[in-house]
Formats: sequence, C-alpha cells, structure tokens
Amino acid sequence: MNLDKMFSMFNVTDEEVSILGKEQATSYKDDAHFYLGLFYKMINREDSIAFTALIQSLHVDQATQTDITTVSKYLTYNHAFNYLTSINFNNQQHLVQLLVYDNLDFKAAANKAICYFIEEEEYEKCSFLKKVLDHTPLLNK
Repeated sequence: MNLDKMFSMFNVTDEEVSILGKEQATSYKDDAHFYLGLFYKMINREDSIAFTALIQSLHVDQATQTDITTVSKYLTYNHAFNYLTSINFNNQQHLVQLLVYDNLDFKAAANKAICYFIEEEEYEKCSFLKKVLDHTPLLNK
C-alpha cells in the first residue's frame, strides 16, 4: 500500500486548516454552553489541593498565606463571573441553550458563587447568577 497516494486524497492546505480552526473557535465562543462550562469548571476547581499545597510550601507567615488565598479566590470568582457575563439574554440562541442546560455541576458552582458574592456584598453579581439559573431547568433540582 502506497501511503503517499492515500494521503494525497486529502488535499487540504495548511491555510485551509488554519481558517477552519479559527471558524470553529469562533463558533464555540458564540455558544452559551461554552461560557457556562468555563464558569463552573473554574469555580469547582477553586479549592484545588495542588494550590493549597503550593501556598503551604511557601516560606511565608500564616497571614500572608491567608492573603494569597483570599486574592486567589477573588480572582477566580470574578474571572469566572466575567465569562458568564458573555451570555446575552437578548440572543435567542443563548436563551434556547440555557433552557436545555441541565448540568448539576453548574448549579453547584452557581450556588457557591452566589454565597461568595453575598459575603463580598456584590449583590448585582448574585442577581445575574440568579437570572442565569432562572433560565435553566436546574432551579427546581
């Protein structure tokens, strides 16, 4: 079997592959599921054991370790929330995607984030998270 002949059947140039990759990346970013997934993965991994071990291995006092943890938590929750704000409630496709989004990990992350933002007194963010949850079938689960 001549492999050169077999692979010659696929006449896709590097430029076409690059264009297809960019189109696929753009199409993912138009999808509400993309942002919902980024949100819950960041929130649910916030308590990572590896990060805790790294902080404890630093040769700093307890107060500095606590400060590092506080800043890390702040950055994680706010960065995850910023992904979620890419959901457009005026976009019919996003609304349809929310109506079928049935991921309990997302619900757990959203509830965890709501608790965090209540502690930080960022009630606008809590309201937005509640609005997202209201548009999913997860509210009554």
